[in-house]
Amino acid sequence: MKLRLTPRLRAVAALVPEGAKVADIGSDHAYVPVDLIRSGRAQLVIASDVHQGPVENARKVVAMAALEDRIEVRLGSGFEVYGPEEVDTAVLAGMGGFLIRDLILEAFPLVKTLKCLVLQPMVAIRELRVWLLENGFEIIEERVAQEGQKFYEIFSVRYTGISMLQVDFKTAEMGVDMFRSEDEIAMKYLAHRIRKTEGVLRALSQAKNSEKTEIGAFEARLKLLKEVETCLSTQKK
Repeated sequence: MKLRLTPRLRAVAALVPEGAKVADIGSDHAYVPVDLIRSGRAQLVIASDVHQGPVENARKVVAMAALEDRIEVRLGSGFEVYGPEEVDTAVLAGMGGFLIRDLILEAFPLVKTLKCLVLQPMVAIRELRVWLLENGFEIIEERVAQEGQKFYEIFSVRYTGISMLQVDFKTAEMGVDMFRSEDEIAMKYLAHRIRKTEGVLRALSQAKNSEKTEIGAFEARLKLLKEVETCLSTQKK
């Protein structure tokens, strides 16, 4: 069975530590688990999904890959189908940032024992990052993936128990180390965010009921994005 991950899923898999025992939560089709085992990055994977349909699809993919002895597929929500010390790494990709936060909170005692969580929120990225940093997690690594005109932020974190009292504006918006001059995709994403923010500001300036605070927030974001772009462009030269 041939399997080729999308750029988004490749970036997710790349942040899983070598030799990990992985929980792939919301696995859907189990493509990431199959790739993790075939590449030798993971020892074993327990994939799960809250819906029966994706669980059945995942089991078919695992069977076609002849990896039933290394990948188990379970039906259930979040971390509820995982026992203590079964896994040391969790992947939560392709879901909303608030849902990821809620799933972590529901199983906080278990989550605190994990070596790593690989997270790829589709929305509420800033809010999830701030919540993690203010609740005892540190960011290990960050990446940007591109598929067509869409960009995705992926980051790995671990629980340390050391919380930031208040996450600064730059970290909340830009991450800890997501944008580097040598990373072509990250630089494209930065330019994309600048264009998008400029578009929002144009729309707000034409709207009659726009709040000054709302406009001010986007102006501050645009200023930060352009400052980072200028700084990284200078480094590249």
